[in-house]
Amino acid sequence: MGQRVFEYRDWVKSTPTKTHDELRRVMQVGYAMTGLLALLAVICLVVLIGTEPLQRQLLAGLIVLSGAAVMTFRRADTNRRGLARAKGGTVSMQGNYPLSVGDTGIHFPESFDDPAETWPLTGTVVEVKDVVKQQVIVLSHPGRTTRHFYSGALTVPVTEVQTEIEARQAASATDRGQIPMAPEGQADQEQG
Repeated sequence: MGQRVFEYRDWVKSTPTKTHDELRRVMQVGYAMTGLLALLAVICLVVLIGTEPLQRQLLAGLIVLSGAAVMTFRRADTNRRGLARAKGGTVSMQGNYPLSVGDTGIHFPESFDDPAETWPLTGTVVEVKDVVKQQVIVLSHPGRTTRHFYSGALTVPVTEVQTEIEARQAASATDRGQIPMAPEGQADQEQG
């Protein structure tokens, strides 16, 4: 059948890229903010331990500051990892295309958050779910990070992506001499 490449819509492709220097500056500010929030959380903890009776406002402040420090650190660390993998003078948040489907696997190009990866068709689970009044295709495979693609970001409906992958899975199973399984609900309709 050959390789089928699914594309992003124009508005996704036009997402601005950032220069290395700009991203490095954002990363450094993120680490500095993490340090500041952690310092404030430690001060809050020291004051909390030293006061009698227990002050609920300080406890709430400690929880909020600690959570903010963790979230700021994770974002700064994501920027660092993406910056280390980036090639050239600019960094794009998504790959050139979301995914491509071949006769033996599904390929995901390198993006800012994820390295390039190819999954075998066998064992890959494809689902279409509704999230906030929008369809999302969810691809999962044991031992791999689940991938999500919103219908508004793709040039084709997510059901078409699902149909393409399931058809290739069925063809691959037939080539190996296995009997392809019917999607959920379809087997019940055929029996009834």
